[in-house]
Amino acid sequence: MIIGIIRYIKKLSAVIVVSAAVLLSACSKDEGNKQLYVLSSETSVAEWIGATRASLVNEGSITVQSSGLIAENGVVTAGSFALPVASLIYIDRTK
Repeated sequence: MIIGIIRYIKKLSAVIVVSAAVLLSACSKDEGNKQLYVLSSETSVAEWIGATRASLVNEGSITVQSSGLIAENGVVTAGSFALPVASLIYIDRTK
């Protein structure tokens, strides 16, 4: 059970990373210049939805911390962000 949860979180983290990179690179209006994107640690939240083969749906959120992402010509080329596992929130909608 725990191993399944860990695998699920790893897959979820990969989806969040790719989604954040795409969203942040799409926000650039000036395609010819380098731009720095900084996420606010107080307000930046990634929401997630997951489903199992048994049609059970899970959802929740996790905070995003960033020192900055650099985009050049609309593509994220450098930077970093973190998803603190301690901030993971699971929302139980079955109640």
